[in-house]
Amino acid sequence: MDLLPTLAELAGIRTLVEPIDSTSFISIVAGEKRNVVIFKYTGEVSVAPVLMIRDGDMKFIACPADPPQLFDLASDLLELTNLAGLPDHSATLSDFTSMAALHWGVDVVTAEVIESQKSRILVRNALTQGTQTSLGYQPQVRSENLYMRNYLDLNKVEFDTRCPQPESL
Repeated sequence: MDLLPTLAELAGIRTLVEPIDSTSFISIVAGEKRNVVIFKYTGEVSVAPVLMIRDGDMKFIACPADPPQLFDLASDLLELTNLAGLPDHSATLSDFTSMAALHWGVDVVTAEVIESQKSRILVRNALTQGTQTSLGYQPQVRSENLYMRNYLDLNKVEFDTRCPQPESL
């Protein structure tokens, strides 16, 4: 998502036809802006929407089904120590929670996911009624082009396929 505004800025394009929710990397690389990454996940293995925010070395994960998680990736790259419950990190946790509230309406996301699931279940149920056909492409094979037929003169076939062709049969 962020590549389009980055390339547009490099090309000198100041406005895009449609506004998009993304940021050019130019100011981040130049050190003029914080490197904040926001990621939303609503995949099949998740029981509820998940939001991840990374700001520098700090990473915050929020999910209605789980307690908040906060990690300092500079000292805990494997994310083994959750800092969310520690008093020393309460201000950081509060900042991330506020940022999450600005970028993430968990109730809206949950409703959208449920509606999408209902639609896909409806389509699946409709498509599984009656005789099912494979969606995979099956090319039609003409067997007369695959096999040597016994009515062909083998000498003529060999003669016709040789290069250079012999003088005569």
